[in-house]
Amino acid sequence: MLPVLENPADDVLAKATTGTQAFDAHVNLYESVGALISLVRDSNEQNIMLQAAFGPLVQELGVAVQKLKSGVRPELVEVLQVHHVIIAIGALARGFPEPGEVPPTSAPSWVAVFEQPSQAVLQALEAFKSWRIVRDAVSIVRAIHLANVTTYHSVAKPGTYGYGWNHRDSRE
Repeated sequence: MLPVLENPADDVLAKATTGTQAFDAHVNLYESVGALISLVRDSNEQNIMLQAAFGPLVQELGVAVQKLKSGVRPELVEVLQVHHVIIAIGALARGFPEPGEVPPTSAPSWVAVFEQPSQAVLQALEAFKSWRIVRDAVSIVRAIHLANVTTYHSVAKPGTYGYGWNHRDSRE
């Protein structure tokens, strides 16, 4: 939902993403879901749960990107929704524990599940790069991603910071 502006010169999308919002409770919920999934000991079951959690978010980003690529300019509320979905993906990742002080010797199986949402976020960034709130959301998710997931991923693919985000990446 878009806020009502007191000053017409204010950015409605910036105002919709600052301060305490109803979406904050959803962010906490996604982080909690990520934390609960991270506690599941069976890696196959954990991966299935992660895919189930990420699936609708990835699909929603895909639909928004395709709509924009087809030439349909999104409504502001749709841009806000893209922001929210990107933040939700990051919150799920934040629910997973950070690696310990000793670097892992092998990546957990769940790291591979993060590839699809990571790619969806990058595609959304490319499509919605003209909206600051989307760029800001990707920056937040990237920081979470770098802290929680990519240490494991770099074990599997040395020289990278994460799926699609390496030191030569110009999509910042």
